[in-house]
Amino acid sequence: MTSSPKHPNKSPSDFPASQPARSQPRFSAPGSTPSTNKWWILIAISTAIFMSATNSTTMNLALPTLLRELDTTFAAIQWVVLSYLISMAVLLPSIGRWGDLIGRKRVFMQGQLLFIIGAGFCAGASNIYWLVGFRIVQAAGSAMMMGIGIAIITETWPSKQRGMALGIASGCIASGAVAGPLIGGFLLEALSWRWLFLFNIPIGLFSLLVVWRVVPNLLPTNQGERFDVAGALTIGGALLCFSLALTVGQDIGYSSPWITGLVLATVLCMAAFITLERRVSYPMVDLALFQDTGFTVNLLSALIIFAAVSGAMVVIPFYLEFVMGVSQRMMGILMAVLPLAYVAATPIAGIVSDRIGTRPMIGLGLGLACFSLVLAAQLDMESSAWQFILSLLPLGIGMGAFNTPNTSAIMGYAPKSQLGVVSSLMSETRTLGQATGVAVLGSFFVFRLQQYAGAGITVDRAATPHIVQAMQDDFLIAALVMLICLIGVSWTWRGSSEVVAMEAGD
Repeated sequence: MTSSPKHPNKSPSDFPASQPARSQPRFSAPGSTPSTNKWWILIAISTAIFMSATNSTTMNLALPTLLRELDTTFAAIQWVVLSYLISMAVLLPSIGRWGDLIGRKRVFMQGQLLFIIGAGFCAGASNIYWLVGFRIVQAAGSAMMMGIGIAIITETWPSKQRGMALGIASGCIASGAVAGPLIGGFLLEALSWRWLFLFNIPIGLFSLLVVWRVVPNLLPTNQGERFDVAGALTIGGALLCFSLALTVGQDIGYSSPWITGLVLATVLCMAAFITLERRVSYPMVDLALFQDTGFTVNLLSALIIFAAVSGAMVVIPFYLEFVMGVSQRMMGILMAVLPLAYVAATPIAGIVSDRIGTRPMIGLGLGLACFSLVLAAQLDMESSAWQFILSLLPLGIGMGAFNTPNTSAIMGYAPKSQLGVVSSLMSETRTLGQATGVAVLGSFFVFRLQQYAGAGITVDRAATPHIVQAMQDDFLIAALVMLICLIGVSWTWRGSSEVVAMEAGD
C-alpha cells in the first residue's frame, strides 16, 4: 500500500507561520536572508559529515603504525576500526528518535562536541585499550551527526532544491573517503598518528560555530512523547549481535557455535523489538512507515547497493598489489577513481532528479553500477591501469546517480515528526550494507581463492591467476546482486506513477 502525500506540491515555506512548529523565525541569524542561510547550513552540516568520513578512512591507513607504536597485536588493533563501526550501527536508530523528541539542532551540536572531545582524548591515548574506548566516544558523536545531518538539510532546504543539497552532502562522504588517505599519509609522515585526531578539532569547532549561528531552532513536533527505552535496547541488541557475527565470524568461521548463538540472539532481539513497537504508545520506529512500498524498496535497495559495492571493492587492493604490482602511491590514485566519480556525479544527479524525478536516475544508477561490475570482472593479469580506470569509472558515476535521488525519495516519504528517525535509518543502511558486503563477499573471495589454489592458502601466497579468478567471481556475484536489485525496483514501479515526495513540513 502506497501512501499519498498531503501536500505534494508545497514546500515548508508554503505553510502558515501560525503553526506551532513555526512559532520561531525559521532563519534567525542576524543580517542573513533565508537563501544565504540555507547555504551556510549546508556548509556546516557537510563539513561535519566530511570530518566524520575522513576520520574513518585515515584510521585504516594508520593501523600498521598503531600496531607498532602502541606495541599491540593485529587482533587488538582491528578494534580501533571495528569498535567505531559497531558503535555507530548500534546507536544510529536511537539517535534519530532522540533528535525528533528534543530537537535536531541540539542533538547535532551535542554530537559535534562529543566527536571533538573524543578526538582530543584519542590523540592522548597511552595504550590500545584507551584508544578503543575513546573511539567509542567518537563513534557516538559521529552517529549523532550522521543520523541527524540529512534531516536538518531536508527540513531547511525547499523541496525543489533538495536533491541538489543532498547530493552535495552525500558527495562530502565520498570526498572524505578520497581525502582521508591523502591527509592521513601526510600527517603520519610529517608528524605522528596523534595528529590524525588533532586535525579534527579545528574543523569540528568551525562547523560547531556555524551550526550554532545559522541553523534555526527546528522545534520538535513530538514534544511530550516519551523515549522508547525498551525499543532502543532491543534494536541496539539486535544490531550489536548482528555486527559482531559479521566481524568476528571472519576470524573464527561462520559455522562456529558462537556465531550461531549471535545470529539467534539477533533474531530474538529483532522479534522482541517488532513486538514492542506494535504495542507502545510512542515507538522508537513507526513500523507503519514500512507499509509504504516505495519507502521500503528505496531503503532496501540502498542497503543492497552499498553491500554489493563495498564487498567488491574490498578485493581490489589485493589485485592491484599482487597482480598488477603497482606502488602504494599509484594504488591510492587508482583507488580514488570510484569516489572521485561519485563526488562528481552526486550533485549533478541531484539537480537532474529535481527536474525529471527520482525513478529515472535510480534506474540509471543501478544499471551503470551493474554494467561496471561486469566490466571489472573482465580484468585479468594483462590489464592496464587505464583498463582498470575505465572499468571502475561507471561504478562511481552509477553510485552517485543512484544515491542522491534515492536519498531524496526516502526523505520525501518521511513526515516531519519522523525526519530524524528516517535520516538515521538511511545512515544505518549504509553502515550495515558496508559491513555486510565486506564480510560476505570478502569471505566469498577467500572461499573461491581456496577452491582454485587449495585449502589453507592465503592471498599473499596465492598464484596471481587464482587471485584473478576469485576476484572475477566476486565481481560477478556483486553484479548479479545489483541486477536483481534493479529488476526488483523496476517491478515495484509497474502500473504506478511516481509519487511526489512528501514535504518536510507536513
